[in-house]
Amino acid sequence: MKKGKGNAKDPGRVFPSVFFLLPFRPARLRTGQAMIEFIVAIVCVVVIFVGILQIGLLGMARTEVMVEARHEAGAMAMLDIVASPLPDYIKDWDEGPDTRPYSADDRSNPGDVYAVATRIAAYADPSQINAVLPDNIITRVESNPEFEIGVGLLKGDARETVPLFPAITHLVYDEDEIRVEGEVWIPWTRGIY
Repeated sequence: MKKGKGNAKDPGRVFPSVFFLLPFRPARLRTGQAMIEFIVAIVCVVVIFVGILQIGLLGMARTEVMVEARHEAGAMAMLDIVASPLPDYIKDWDEGPDTRPYSADDRSNPGDVYAVATRIAAYADPSQINAVLPDNIITRVESNPEFEIGVGLLKGDARETVPLFPAITHLVYDEDEIRVEGEVWIPWTRGIY
């Protein structure tokens, strides 16, 4: 019988699990553990860094798209005639298949342009305004319920495609690129001056 500590069944046998409780384990039990932990940590840091970089690029693309759309609308605002598509009036929204509000798959329910224009004109009392300032915008809205023509809203839009990094494509989002869109509506300023 061997001398030393043992267990009740075999007094000469030492539990191998005791080594895992000790702060300094035998070298044969530590082989490769630090290397694996280091590799896992490096992969996590790289994914976080690439994700932050990708979000930054998407933010820059969004800013560029909005600036381009604003430039387009601003150029049209200084033309002598209004040449822009008519805006869609929105009454409310229906959630799409993902059941999340305000996401890309939601659909709008059209609003009543005539009701909007007549409510604004009725509240403003165009007859009194017209006595002081003939041919004003409120009088035009009352006579022409196409509100966007009376106000002269102009649309500028732009699109840009942002390629995704391979790390993001393989680990986070299974697409090669994301399309960024921007839309700006501004009033026709040439008619004001």
